[in-house]
Amino acid sequence: MRLLLHACCGPCSLEPVRLLKARGIDVTLAYCNPNIHPRDEFARHWSTIEDWTASEGIPIIGFPYTPTDWVKEVAPHAANRQERCRACYRLRFQKVAAFAASHGFDTIGTTLSVSPYQFTDIIREELEAAAAQAGVKAFFEDYRPYYPEATRRSRQLGMYRQNYCGCALSQIEAEQEREARKAAKQEAQQAATERDLEMEQRVASYAQAGLSTSDFDYQLPSELIAQSPAFPRDSCRLLVLDKRSGAVTHEVFRDVIDHINPGDLLVANETRVMPARLNGFKTGTGGAVEILLLKERERGLWECLVKPGRRLRPGAQVEFKITPGPLAHSDQVVLRAQIKEMAGTHGERLVAFEPVGMSLDDALHAAGKVPLPPYITQYTGDPEMYQTVFARKEHSAAAP
Repeated sequence: MRLLLHACCGPCSLEPVRLLKARGIDVTLAYCNPNIHPRDEFARHWSTIEDWTASEGIPIIGFPYTPTDWVKEVAPHAANRQERCRACYRLRFQKVAAFAASHGFDTIGTTLSVSPYQFTDIIREELEAAAAQAGVKAFFEDYRPYYPEATRRSRQLGMYRQNYCGCALSQIEAEQEREARKAAKQEAQQAATERDLEMEQRVASYAQAGLSTSDFDYQLPSELIAQSPAFPRDSCRLLVLDKRSGAVTHEVFRDVIDHINPGDLLVANETRVMPARLNGFKTGTGGAVEILLLKERERGLWECLVKPGRRLRPGAQVEFKITPGPLAHSDQVVLRAQIKEMAGTHGERLVAFEPVGMSLDDALHAAGKVPLPPYITQYTGDPEMYQTVFARKEHSAAAP
């Protein structure tokens, strides 16, 4: 396969090219983006991707800048973002497909599907239509799962990244959104000032009447508790507190870079959540038991929380079976434990673990589960998604 890959920009090309080259696919990039506005922005995009491809030895074809073609195709749909994006995709893909057919390429593709802000289904439809019209094949792949890594790599490489989609209309919309966020921030600052005044009044009343923990009770509606991770991961919400004004604003995590300045210290917690919840049965009675690992005192000796506490006194023994799977059945005991002593003021126990037929680490992973919080009741997806994207070292009993 000789693939002519439409490239919208340098940052969005990083991961698709890496993945395609790893499969041994012959890739040539096609920089065909008459939508970019203004001309200086187009040139800056081109310079960024040209420098990167030259450093990597990747062939690239630069198409002429023809913004009048884009205006002609997109203007009838200016008021409808979805349809104007469709027209924009169609124009670029048709140009790339026609070039491919006349220059010995048998397949076309695009890097546009990296972005979670594009219309992925429409991209695929228009790519396939343009390929069929030109008599070549369409190679479509949804690269959105690789967007975070593409973002990280592009920043590491110092690539230029624009803050709007590229066209004049998206630039206007982006500016409107920024103004709306600015207005919302001002409103939040005003609200924070009012809250501060209210808090001062409450503190004064507490000083007179005395504090009660019930004063801090609040209702958390269940429908506001996320039951699964955001996708892509950096699309989750970001709570921003202005320390000087006390203003609180709600943003998107991918914009955290906008709040980091030269000289700031950024701390990344690399802790992985252990499979710290063990469900077993008490030896002799068969009663259900749950043990939550808290802290390893020494090899095989853990400080734990246990349920039911009244049945798990020092000397009690517990067995744990392997999680059912294609290579093991639920009757296979892989771990045994003995309650050694009381270990704290909140019902903690000191528990000694002994693996059966495997290492202790393997036994804990075979029998344990990631301890999701009690308010996450519906998640049945990949437990790995509960880990943070920075997770490296397995030391935590809960997500940091």
